[in-house]
Amino acid sequence: MINAYLIPFGGLLLLAGRLGDLFGRKRVFLTGLTVFTAASLLCGLAQRPALLLIARFFQGVGGAVTSSVTPAMVVTLFAEPAERARAIGV
Repeated sequence: MINAYLIPFGGLLLLAGRLGDLFGRKRVFLTGLTVFTAASLLCGLAQRPALLLIARFFQGVGGAVTSSVTPAMVVTLFAEPAERARAIGV
């Protein structure tokens, strides 16, 4: 169950970061958040182990997409070093 999440998460981090550079970080972040949320709903509604594994896979995809663009968004949104440090700390 853990590998169904971790393999797509680890495998798609770099690609998702590049997609954020190409298509816009906000758009990619919102897409990843939507995929993760929908997959979480599927996990909650899963009646069979196969559906749960598939939903966990898509959670990994959404998590990778969201996690890869978040640091770049923080760096660009907070120009002042003190604000940036506070935002990264949060």
